[in-house]
Amino acid sequence: DAADTDDDGIDDGREVELGTDPTVADTDEDGLPDGRELDLGTDATLADTDGDGLADGAELDHDTDPTAADSDEDGLADGREIEVGTNATLADTDGDSLADGAEVAGETEGGAAIPDADPLRMDLYVQVSVSNGTDPYSEAERAELRGTWADLPVDNPDGSTGVELHLDQRELNETHVIEEAGDYGRLKERYGADSLGNRSGVYRHLLLLEIDRDYAGRAAAPGTFSVVGGGYTRSFDGLRYRVFVAVHELLHNVVGRLDEDNRCPSEFDGTNAQFHTCEGWLSYDRPDEARFLPDGLAEELERDGLLPADSHR
Repeated sequence: DAADTDDDGIDDGREVELGTDPTVADTDEDGLPDGRELDLGTDATLADTDGDGLADGAELDHDTDPTAADSDEDGLADGREIEVGTNATLADTDGDSLADGAEVAGETEGGAAIPDADPLRMDLYVQVSVSNGTDPYSEAERAELRGTWADLPVDNPDGSTGVELHLDQRELNETHVIEEAGDYGRLKERYGADSLGNRSGVYRHLLLLEIDRDYAGRAAAPGTFSVVGGGYTRSFDGLRYRVFVAVHELLHNVVGRLDEDNRCPSEFDGTNAQFHTCEGWLSYDRPDEARFLPDGLAEELERDGLLPADSHR
């Protein structure tokens, strides 16, 4: 039988052909015997075959691919993911529909800026476009919106709870009023989907405008588009109704169709019941009685994360 001096699974003669050391089981000292490297397709003379900053043996410990620098194709090399604390086998560690690499870079692959993004905590980016003749959200209202999302009882990979809401409010420089049944659909077609340039599919787009219908807001569920009636300024226990409505509609954007156990068929008819709860933010209860996320919905949001615009459930 051919000799295998170092007992690494490769005959000495073959080691000479491969350029490995027949007297050392792990020529490149990467934690993998040379024979195992031959089986895996890694380079037994190079500790980090794919050059991602993680030794081949360590890659197996982390369940990453030692022959691919970015195992989960999220824009971050596997070694960098270990440094940051993200999951190198999961493209979106925190489940906010933003790739880990984009969050670390502060910019998506398409060029959309996502300042202060954190790959270990859910981030929600919203562009608020204000119609002419409608008062924009005040700083106090924006603080209420951010605080509400930050207080949501959902766990993040970094041990924190809540969602970091990033608001960018702008003047629309156009006047829109929802008066007729088809107005919402026309606005959704115009300002939904690809209307935000490189922000499309990354930022949610909320139109703050006047609504003269039997509702104060509507939203794609799931999706990126929503409208909120800017004239609903009455306060309920210190919270303006138009702030409450914005939270409600944005939740529709990111949650979509609810798990069956979280639906409320006793209070809502037909399809509507699939998107509303019997209590809390996604109910039709008074705002001063509904400022909480039911446990079941919190678990659903934590499990599924923030659904992207192209999700269908």
